[in-house]
Amino acid sequence: MMGVQSTSLKPILVLLSLFAILALGFFVRFDNLGHWRSNPERYFFGEQQNPLTLTVDAYYFMDGARDISHGRYTALDEDRLAPMGYQRSAWPPMISVVLAGVTGLTGISLEWGAVLLPPVFSLFLGIAAFLLGRELGMRVQHRLIDERCRRTAADIMGLAAALTTLLSPALAIRGTVGWFDTDTLNVAFIISAAFFSLRFNSARNGKGQTLWFTLWGFNLLFFIWWWHTTTLVPLALAGLPMLIAVLLVARRSIRQ
Repeated sequence: MMGVQSTSLKPILVLLSLFAILALGFFVRFDNLGHWRSNPERYFFGEQQNPLTLTVDAYYFMDGARDISHGRYTALDEDRLAPMGYQRSAWPPMISVVLAGVTGLTGISLEWGAVLLPPVFSLFLGIAAFLLGRELGMRVQHRLIDERCRRTAADIMGLAAALTTLLSPALAIRGTVGWFDTDTLNVAFIISAAFFSLRFNSARNGKGQTLWFTLWGFNLLFFIWWWHTTTLVPLALAGLPMLIAVLLVARRSIRQ
């Protein structure tokens, strides 16, 4: 008796579709820059016509990036709470490190780097949403989904998840040009934690579980560094899905 042959979209078609969705999400966020240039008196300042940012925290992160670039970042921030200074983390925020690295490599100003990076951060959000959506698509049970088309349905679900996530008004606003804050990648790290946890739960052997748990661990470490003001919140948000996955794996092992 012949087995049921499954069908799936060609990988190149999926990749091209994902690229188109990421490009659309980037355009939605980057398009505002044209409005900025049409109204320079509202969005630029100084003789150099440096752009303003849309968040207050952006200037704190830019100060950190400036100190990193000049090799003078310390745990004491002398520019705040004068005359005593402000005790900050000995580790600079990840977003400041990224900004310092990008501006150091490209030669653009800190202000322009802070304005242009948020749409780039959103690309990681789209990729994370695609991976989680596709993984859920491989698991969902519905009478309308033919098992022969399971992979096709999963690919479409992943693409739909990426599209709706990138076009979400709330997330689009927090990833637009000038919104230099941790908002966008906070969501990307949470989605990635859920994806790694699902893959850990579905791994067929200890080697696979070790791989996905390790990737989840790196994601958690970067999430904590990215959030930078607290450890408890990233640990709770990223740890809950993995805790559930570990409990499910342990229950299966006991039953066997």
